[in-house]
Amino acid sequence: MDPPPFDIAALRKAAGDKMFARGQGYFEQDAVDVVAADEGRLLARVFGTETYRVELLRRARGFAGSCTCPAFDDWGVCKHMIALALWGNAAAPEDMEIARVRWDRLRAPLLALDREALVDKVLDMLLADPEALDALEMGDAYDEDEG
Repeated sequence: MDPPPFDIAALRKAAGDKMFARGQGYFEQDAVDVVAADEGRLLARVFGTETYRVELLRRARGFAGSCTCPAFDDWGVCKHMIALALWGNAAAPEDMEIARVRWDRLRAPLLALDREALVDKVLDMLLADPEALDALEMGDAYDEDEG
């Protein structure tokens, strides 16, 4: 699978030179951990002051995506997205294949669990992540009317 090239000029224009340079720094420091890749989409953790979940989608006219960092909420683009795009453009086909296979390997043991065992596993993981546990308790992770 060939890596989907992202339009770096469009990213630079959206982010500005300063944010772009900071994203390039994250890329150069190997702060990008890609966990899934498929045609036109990358999903990763990017390590900065915190660990952020970043998704980047290649579009015919530029890009789309999201990040859990505060800058994304403010600007709709961030240095973590830049770092991920640079990774995507630099990735060798085998790097993309490793990311694709990684996602499948992460999903397989979860798919094998029955519902109660899956819930218990998720709750055990949430106990190790106070922010995620708080989000679940505050209702951010699900709609209580549906849940």
